[in-house]
Order: sequence, then structure tokens, then C-alpha cells
Amino acid sequence: MERYQTREEWMEARRSARAIGASDVPVLIEGAHFGRSEWDIFAALTAEEPPPISESEAMRIGTAVEPIVARWACNRLGVPYDPRPCAVQAGALRVSPDVLHIGEDVQPVLIEVKTTAPYRMGEWATDGTIMAGGLEQPGQVYPCPAGYLWQLLAQAAAVREEVGVMPRCFFAVAAVERAVMGLAVDGLDFPVAVTDLRLIEIEPDPFDLERLLGVVTRWHRRHVVHRVPPTIDASGACRSWLLRGRLPRTEVLDAGTELDGRITAALDARAAAVEAARAQQLAEAQVLAIIPSTVKTARGTAGKVTIASNGRVTWTAAKGV
Repeated sequence: MERYQTREEWMEARRSARAIGASDVPVLIEGAHFGRSEWDIFAALTAEEPPPISESEAMRIGTAVEPIVARWACNRLGVPYDPRPCAVQAGALRVSPDVLHIGEDVQPVLIEVKTTAPYRMGEWATDGTIMAGGLEQPGQVYPCPAGYLWQLLAQAAAVREEVGVMPRCFFAVAAVERAVMGLAVDGLDFPVAVTDLRLIEIEPDPFDLERLLGVVTRWHRRHVVHRVPPTIDASGACRSWLLRGRLPRTEVLDAGTELDGRITAALDARAAAVEAARAQQLAEAQVLAIIPSTVKTARGTAGKVTIASNGRVTWTAAKGV
């Protein structure tokens, strides 16, 4: 386990690690998650320069409130709180639990902090809930959105690989909203109100963790080590990659599907055709703009110029001329 003195150091290490993170795991297992696809992960991990990590307002609120919620959860569980960011890497998987306490002769404690809008607290189980049993268990009711559950299991898998012991796993969930008068938090220029706090325990099934690590290892080897692009989809990252011509001329995508230079050639041809059409329209507009004045100058009399759709020009003299 690595500890960082500042969040900036942790973010730089995360950006340059070129490893799959806990938030990537739901995408690899369930498909698109929160608007992200495999192409977003592939582009980030294979880019010459790792892209900067941007934060939305919701993410900024979560980052600012996280230490308060984490300290509350630690106090409730009776474990010390260390505010320094941490990272644990197990092969191609690199995770950063919000709270990770590893003590001597005690079971490690892992806490994932989540903030959400009050109206979405119905997606989470009640305070004190314990979920036991695997994800594939018939009739299993998830205590939270499934994507978040996979994130927590990814962290549990990495920690178990690191210390050799299954950690106790918890979600600390807070309902947070903007407030006219409320809690002043460092990093935010507006007050917030925390309207609900819940602590939910998850007991991971070792089978789910092994399955997760297998998915991560295979995906990383295929798409990051061997640079094989994921299956073509409609995501923005995929379109950007294709339009930049970044795909190799021949790549095996999956199950006998081959992508060759015809795709990029077709895209190049279409772009050239669009540009040529625009140039032709501009030239025609310029010609049409000067026809009336040219005809009137040539005729030397007042009248009206009509240009038909087939390009035929008709001159109609004014009455009395």
C-alpha cells in the first residue's frame, strides 16, 4: 500500500499508473456505466500522454465532503482515520479506497464513501444493512447501484491480494445538497447540507473477486499490453479514435472480426467529399451573387433577373422600358 502526502501527488500517480481503476471495473463487467464505455478506458490507458482527470461539480462536492463522512464512519466503527490518500495495486488493478485501515492482528477495514442527492437515497439500503452472499445468488437484492458494488468489490480484491486477508467492507453514504445556510466545507464556494448518513456492510464472495480479477487481467493484457482496440461502438471516444486515424490498419477485434484500412479510408473519403461539396456550394453562391448585377450592367436598363434551379438566367425588362 502506498500513502501520499497530498491529493495532487495521488492524482498524478493515478494518472501515470496506466492501470485499471475501481471505477473502470463496472464498465468492463456490465458494459457502459455512467456514460463511459470500454473505449474511454482504452483511450486513456494507451494515449501517449495520459489525459488530465477532470471533475464535475458533483465530483467536487463529493471530494470536499468525503473527509467528513469518512471520519464519521471511522468513529462509528472504532478505527483510526488517516486523511492521506492511498493506493493498492494488484497486477493490472490499482484502487484507492477512501479509508483503508490495516492493523496488526485485526481484520482490515475498507470504507468507500459515496455522496448522492437526497432523492436518490432510495437506491441505497437502510443504515446498518449487511449484504452477504455472492452477486450471482438467486434473488439477491443489491443494497446499492450495481456499478458501485463492483467498485467496492474491486477494492476488496486488491486489498485481499495485498495483505492476504479479506477486509471488512463498508459503504458510507451521505445525502448532500446545496443549502442557503449550511455546512461550510473547504474546496466549495457554497454551503451544503448533509441530510442523511448510512453505513452499509458488504461481505464479498471470494468467487466474485476471482471473477473480477480475471476480467481485469484479460482485458488489460488484450487491450493495453497488446493494444487491440475494443469492439467498435457508438461512444464518443470510439468515434474520436476512428476520425483521428489512430486505429492500426489491421486489427483483430473479436471473434473473427477484422478492422482494416477500408474503415479509415472511407472516413477520409467522406470528409474529403464533404469539404469538396462545401467548396462547390461557396463557389456557386459567389457566382449567383454577381449574376444579377452583371446582367443589369450588360443590359443597361432596369429590370429583374431570375435564376431557375437548372441555372437558366431570365431577364425581364421593367415596364415602359
